[in-house]
Amino acid sequence: MSTVVVEPSSLHGVMRFPSSKSQGDVSGLVFPLIASLMTPSDILIEGVNQDEWQEDKIVLEYVKAMGARIEVAGHCLHIVGPQQLHGIEMNIDTAVDALPLLAVLGTYATGTTTLSNASGCRSKESDRLFTMARALSSMGADVVEQSDGLILTKSKLHGAVVSSRDDQRVAMALTVAGLIAKGKTVVQHTECVKKSFPLFFSSLAALGARIGEFCR
Repeated sequence: MSTVVVEPSSLHGVMRFPSSKSQGDVSGLVFPLIASLMTPSDILIEGVNQDEWQEDKIVLEYVKAMGARIEVAGHCLHIVGPQQLHGIEMNIDTAVDALPLLAVLGTYATGTTTLSNASGCRSKESDRLFTMARALSSMGADVVEQSDGLILTKSKLHGAVVSSRDDQRVAMALTVAGLIAKGKTVVQHTECVKKSFPLFFSSLAALGARIGEFCR
């Protein structure tokens, strides 16, 4: 079982984002982007091809609606954090893969964040509504699981032992949660990340994320 230990971190530097064509059908662009909005950060993401953003375009619009300031210049994104964000309601029907990460963001944003029309998330690699509600609750989040979504209220997260349930998007989202949680967060079953974003942990570590990976 592959496990990572994550501690609160600041992110700085340049990340060269690989083409989504080289990493399957899952784009990882939003993970460093949203992580930088919630942490002391100053990062530049290079090599962003807007034609390959897929549903990440929708996520970017939601994040901007929450008050995020993201500088876009050609194929580069520049983000400085932490930023003050406010909760909104999001229709997740066309962005089901983003729900785990948006749930983490919902614990950070002021007020209430509602992720709705997300029943499709129950039939992904894991039941993402149940998995994220359980994991974030164990980290101290105020989260309510509904039949087709999640309601999250700004919370102070603390470290805990959480499981991805072999869902790569959940594993990456909980790693990002660990960057803003007090203390150490242990994310279990993270080997699944290799099939979609094999350089995820090393890419974040190169930006300064305090991540330790081990197998047992």
